[in-house]
Amino acid sequence: MNFDLLGSNLVVNTDTFIEGVHFNRSVVKVINGTQVGIIGYVTQMTEYNFPNGQIEFTDEIESVRREAEKLHEEGVEVLIALGHSGYEIDQELARNIPLLDIVVGGHSHTFLYTPMGEDDIPEDRIEGPYPTYVTSTSGKVIPVVQSKCFSKYLGHFIANFDSEGELLQPVEAAGVSYAKPYLLDDNEAKPDPMIMDIMKKYQANLTEYKNVYGYTETPLVKSYLDSDETNIGNVLCDSMADFYEDATISLINNGGIRTDLAQGDITGEDIFMIIPFENTVDQLKMKGSQVKKALESSARKLDPADPAKYPGFGLQVAGLRLVIRPEVDNIGDRIVSIKTINPATGEYEDMDMERVYTLAVGSFLAPQGTQHYLRGIFDDVIVEEHIPGTVTDYEIFKQWLIKNTPINAQIEGRLVFEYPEAM
Repeated sequence: MNFDLLGSNLVVNTDTFIEGVHFNRSVVKVINGTQVGIIGYVTQMTEYNFPNGQIEFTDEIESVRREAEKLHEEGVEVLIALGHSGYEIDQELARNIPLLDIVVGGHSHTFLYTPMGEDDIPEDRIEGPYPTYVTSTSGKVIPVVQSKCFSKYLGHFIANFDSEGELLQPVEAAGVSYAKPYLLDDNEAKPDPMIMDIMKKYQANLTEYKNVYGYTETPLVKSYLDSDETNIGNVLCDSMADFYEDATISLINNGGIRTDLAQGDITGEDIFMIIPFENTVDQLKMKGSQVKKALESSARKLDPADPAKYPGFGLQVAGLRLVIRPEVDNIGDRIVSIKTINPATGEYEDMDMERVYTLAVGSFLAPQGTQHYLRGIFDDVIVEEHIPGTVTDYEIFKQWLIKNTPINAQIEGRLVFEYPEAM
């Protein structure tokens, strides 16, 4: 790559990825005569990509703090933390490292926005102001920014510093004179004719993705929360359960669902945008008691005081109806009702804890998959049998669409969350 790869919280245990050759903890750029230090960090969740420990990911706050102190001692005036650990960690960095001047984050796909009047209503749900001003332990105000995901927005942020390398006071006005994320629609981002011309020869090989495979009568929509049933999750799980004759339950992690889909035709390109990772769909055979234990490991991530806190439950399901009640002292016993569908009657009934059920699960989430740091829900349960799949979720959903179009996906009460403050 022709740009700097930064990660201050990497511990490397391999000679094929070398600090100073392949990556650095930080980089210093000289801009208009001022040294600007940029310190990288990445979520500790990345650990699941390195099961043999070739690379470890340490605490972001301690790692960024050490690098900030080093650069400060070297006389670097302006310090920016640039990373991919999520909005919560971004704010913690600003709160706990007063040497920083700006934090630019990612990973949690958080949409930050400050409306410029009553008529300034963006199409995405606002999850915080842009920038978010965090008061550090020293009293210093540090702006935190993030521009959602998938290059949908481009953040435009103007910061003004004094001769000492400090943001002008007050930071919320003089220090930051302009801040807005721009929606990259046709009004803001025109296709480049040269790039479009280059793409023509590749488009000719992508006819599979231009074909229409179905029609949706309702928009298929993800949730802004990680603990919500979604109609897009429902249809994806339905397709997985339908693929195996004896599967009555299916699960998919929210992170595997990458975008919404408008009402209308569904092309191969649309499907690939929704589920781009080409996971196979595996079969698991497990007792009801072990299914519940696996689901409880996801429920333990819920914050009883904050339904919106990431990570939440993080799953979509088919063949199940769950009532989940997160309380401070009930980790491991938060699913107060778990019902499964009886394929013979189509009715839901209490899960039999001794019966062996067949689950259809994406390979990313399945045992021996890669999703262990955050949602290794099968790591500590007994799986009677694991049959790896040979067909991708893309192909399975495509064939299900052909068979079931048009679809009219709804929220059905598969996931019900009861929070103490709402009871």
